[in-house]
Amino acid sequence: MLDPAKVQVVNRAIGGRSSRTFFTEGRWDDMLATMKPGDVVLVQFGHNDVGPLDERGKFRGSVKGIGIETEQVTKPDGSVETVRSYGWYLRHFAQTAKAKGATVVLCSPVPHRKFAGDWEQWRGWVKDSATAEGVLYLDLAGLIGTRYASMTPEEVGALFADKGTHTNAAGAKLTARVVIEGLKALPGNPLADLLPKAAGTPP
Repeated sequence: MLDPAKVQVVNRAIGGRSSRTFFTEGRWDDMLATMKPGDVVLVQFGHNDVGPLDERGKFRGSVKGIGIETEQVTKPDGSVETVRSYGWYLRHFAQTAKAKGATVVLCSPVPHRKFAGDWEQWRGWVKDSATAEGVLYLDLAGLIGTRYASMTPEEVGALFADKGTHTNAAGAKLTARVVIEGLKALPGNPLADLLPKAAGTPP
């Protein structure tokens, strides 16, 4: 949906990670090492941040909220991790990417199959984090949820590969179209120079 002659899409997402583990595993630092002025960086976490901070949540959960509070978690090897808030990790990603000269877009989590009211509190946390750092906010939960609301339950169900969390190829394509439309509508349109003539139409 983007012009390959003008932009290289680099997908650094990896399944099962939260904002916390993407940070602690060094994956964000790896991204920063290759980030350069002019890059557009989309950041979206949440699905794996919701669980407990300890082994019950596979050591993936983040402290709920956007504050500076922390919690200490002891790992199986005896090491102690200082776990920070969901908003702290998002703000760190925004701060450090901005310092590289990138345009940063913090995105709310994509909705589940049962989308009504989905991610209500988390959407606010993402928006507040974006506002605090002066970066763009893309409400994927709201935009995709609105699209689902215009469809029948059967049509929405056909976009998912499981009971209601992970989309299939058709669901992924719909999400991609909504992302493009949402980015185009943001202040300054960060994709203005990157879209093909038939913007939003897959090759």
